[in-house]
Amino acid sequence: MGRGYHDRHPNGMSAASNAYVAKNRALLTRVIRAWVQGNDMIIARTNAALEVLHGTYYPQVPERDVKEQFGAERVFSAAV
Repeated sequence: MGRGYHDRHPNGMSAASNAYVAKNRALLTRVIRAWVQGNDMIIARTNAALEVLHGTYYPQVPERDVKEQFGAERVFSAAV
């Protein structure tokens, strides 16, 4: 069986080669900024963030399941 994402990144993190980072620095900067904004929203305004996730990306999943899944994960502030 092939190795999946979670086999390669068991802590949920991603990695990129130095060459990829050098070539795509602007894109990666935008991705990280967007991730930080989303992460901050899910911590500060959980219900609003879950409504966006449910309504925009997971409308087929019952809302109670989206909330239950969020309750089962750990979310940390992006602040260092």
